[in-house]
Amino acid sequence: MKIFDTYTAVAVQSEPIVVLKRKQLEQNLNRALEILESSLYSVPNAKAPDMQIDYEPYAPVKLVAFPEDFLQGYTMRANLDVHVQEIGITIPGPETDKLAALAKKMGIYLYGVALEVLPQWPDRIFNCGFIIDPNGEIIHKFHKFSPAIHYEITTSPFEVLDEYLEVFGQGKSMLQTLFPVSDTPLGKIGTIICNDGYHPEYFRAVQVNGAEVIIRPALAEPGVSKGWFEMTNRAGALATLSYVVAPNMGGVIGPEHAKTMMAGDSMIVDYDGQIVSRIPWPGEGMVSGTIRLEHLRQRRSDPSRNFPSLLKTEVLREVYAETIYPANATNGEAIRTFKELYKKDTRHLGVIEKLFERGVYTRPRQY
Repeated sequence: MKIFDTYTAVAVQSEPIVVLKRKQLEQNLNRALEILESSLYSVPNAKAPDMQIDYEPYAPVKLVAFPEDFLQGYTMRANLDVHVQEIGITIPGPETDKLAALAKKMGIYLYGVALEVLPQWPDRIFNCGFIIDPNGEIIHKFHKFSPAIHYEITTSPFEVLDEYLEVFGQGKSMLQTLFPVSDTPLGKIGTIICNDGYHPEYFRAVQVNGAEVIIRPALAEPGVSKGWFEMTNRAGALATLSYVVAPNMGGVIGPEHAKTMMAGDSMIVDYDGQIVSRIPWPGEGMVSGTIRLEHLRQRRSDPSRNFPSLLKTEVLREVYAETIYPANATNGEAIRTFKELYKKDTRHLGVIEKLFERGVYTRPRQY
């Protein structure tokens, strides 16, 4: 397997329309294909399309990553039935087949995120991050582990944990099943999605599974305006000594949002937590950065500030000994409307009350 020690990663900042009918998917897909093809020319060593060269660029574009919901937009006006019947897709399926054909033609690894309907749970949707390799094959799938409980009617694997492990976990540990990492010529790639990145444990989970490059797409407006997106990307990269490729939505076109509610700030961060490149504004665009795999591996070989090697796991096991948010919390019931999202609410489930009782939280005077 040829290893690309030095290559370019591109984070695409999309501006899709809100999809409520399946035929609308085609508009977003076609635009994604146009952007994907142009991504080869987003780098400092870009060449004109018809220019003939007999050498390999020093850092060829080998990884292109799209943000969360780049094919489907984001809506809170559709119930679960509409999501399943009109918005959700199968992976692989017709949409990913078109993406795969272009990825194969370009010789790149392509990352995307889409709302997926799985045959094992035909009445639910999962938020799926996927990687397509240069052969046009889907080599990696990750289902968002921690959807935002007040904004998403997607199902977390944790909500159907026992069934999920039975379907996908044969011969693997729970950690490998829920936070998979794929070994590629671009390094070992792990993925988390948006809200997952506000939990440092999930950055750690993919790093413990071997990840060197962590793709963390988002649909994050408050995360940008409050600085959370940058903070968590940089902290996650430094704590795990990993590259973080973080494409965010640049805007959503539809009747229920301000166009730039999703405020961009897509970025690529290196293993020292330094921003390699970013788009510090909303709107459609892309940003490229150089990944130096050998440098990362040399950095990880040095014991100085080698944070993953300093983990005191015996103590940390006690930190996580008590259940906080329970598995299979909705008892197999799918959330069908946004009005029902309270059923996942940590106050409704009694989680916050238990934290008061344990002394983890201090109860406010007015509660």
